[in-house]
Amino acid sequence: MEPRVKAASRQVEAKYKQQQQQQQLRMKTFERRKAPQQPGRQAARAVPPPPPPPPQQQQQQ
Repeated sequence: MEPRVKAASRQVEAKYKQQQQQQQLRMKTFERRKAPQQPGRQAARAVPPPPPPPPQQQQQQ
């Protein structure tokens, strides 16, 4: 592998990780906005907090 190719792949990985973080932030903010509209008990039943994804999933995708 040439050093240029390695650098390019690192940049792609960094961008991909940034996009994933932004998506997670969007989901969190969306859930926060949505939550107050619903009554507390029903919201707790219908929407359990999602568990944090293991690092293996990010590598597979």
